[in-house]
Amino acid sequence: MKKSTNSKSMLIISYYYPPFWSTGTIRVAKMAKYLSRLGWSVTIITPRRLYMDPPDQTAEDYDRYATVKRIPLALPDVYVAFLRWAARWSAAIKPTKKSSPSRPLKPFRKHTFEVVYRPGLRKRLERLLFPIDFYVLWLPWACVYSTVYLWRHPEIRNVWITSPPFSQLLAGVWLKLLFRRLHFVADFQDHWIEDMNHRYPTPLHRRFETWAERLILRKADRLVFISEIHMRRCLEKGPWKEKASVIYNGFDSEDFSPPADPPIFSQLTLDYYGHIGEGRNIGVLIDTIAALVKEGEINRHQFVCRIYGILPRYFLDLIASHSLQDVIQQKAPLPYKEALAAMYHSFALLLSIDQDPYTSCYPSKYFEYLNVRRPIFVLGPCRGAGRHAMDNGIAVCADEDDAQGIRQALLSLWARFRSAESTVPYVDPEPFNRARLAQQLADLIEPKEDPDAAAV
Repeated sequence: MKKSTNSKSMLIISYYYPPFWSTGTIRVAKMAKYLSRLGWSVTIITPRRLYMDPPDQTAEDYDRYATVKRIPLALPDVYVAFLRWAARWSAAIKPTKKSSPSRPLKPFRKHTFEVVYRPGLRKRLERLLFPIDFYVLWLPWACVYSTVYLWRHPEIRNVWITSPPFSQLLAGVWLKLLFRRLHFVADFQDHWIEDMNHRYPTPLHRRFETWAERLILRKADRLVFISEIHMRRCLEKGPWKEKASVIYNGFDSEDFSPPADPPIFSQLTLDYYGHIGEGRNIGVLIDTIAALVKEGEINRHQFVCRIYGILPRYFLDLIASHSLQDVIQQKAPLPYKEALAAMYHSFALLLSIDQDPYTSCYPSKYFEYLNVRRPIFVLGPCRGAGRHAMDNGIAVCADEDDAQGIRQALLSLWARFRSAESTVPYVDPEPFNRARLAQQLADLIEPKEDPDAAAV
């Protein structure tokens, strides 16, 4: 029996969607783009954002690939706006301390996760008041609007919801209970309960979120993970092997345009494009760069490490304590397309992966790095992207707390710079092309029919 064309309809619920670009936006936007090219009718339910930051003007117009329904009451944005206002008000009334050049800076001895990312009062209150995450403020409106929309559009058969934020996955459970026709696909871009960055203020919070995760795993028709590590961990929690699959993050070949002339490097530029988020630790890297510069192993006038994104205050203070502001520089974040173009002008690319034993170790950034063919310095565990890059001879790898390994990696990059070797062997990135990954998702939801079975 031939399937109805109604099966090729998809509802996507996501708090993140262009033109306001962020890490959580990429997977949703690219899936919508390539599913529509495969003949799917895609509808996006997303909030009407109240962003204080300007939208990314270089981003592609993704609204043309889907029917985008922007609903009001983006309460998480209201909460963030309040936090920003409170921070500015606090800074305005706080008396400024006179700085003394002779006053020694606080010594940095241990760059542990607990020291670097110690939660403040605001973070602790936030985790106490908002179960799962503060995006739960948007969940009721997402559930109500998507319920009404599906009731008015009975042709929609599939719902795909990605995470984080994890709270929005509960919308899929709600819709599954109301509409038996729906095929609910829960997409996990990160692990949840075991995440070392996801702190629980009370045992009751952990118990509730554990229940919520199991409810989603049980009710979803398909479970999608971005790595085998995630999938194996969730399969330990229940008999869901038959409905679990891996679809990596990847790259969009249409986003890349190599420069006509290869760049000439007068400096070893080691660049990181993105925020050094919670869980990533570059403390020992900063200490090691300081030691190599002081020993004369690296010429400070020919080496610069640039972070194009937010850098926690702890690391900024650490850089200042070594007087390395000209060597390790924090830069303003670049728009997505500009960041991809800038990668071609980096001598080497830094890939920071946190030490969480359950992390996927396959950041989206890695698949973008493959396209520009620059040496990669993997700072973190040598598994996942680190192992893949090492096996293909395009990277050096060292744990974030391995001072000797980081030293050897930096000296290896310095030797490569001195010999003007700015390209690495070609590694075929095609298996991670977003078009192919969208086809994988389409095949999961609408598997190809067996011609022999159809004949019977």
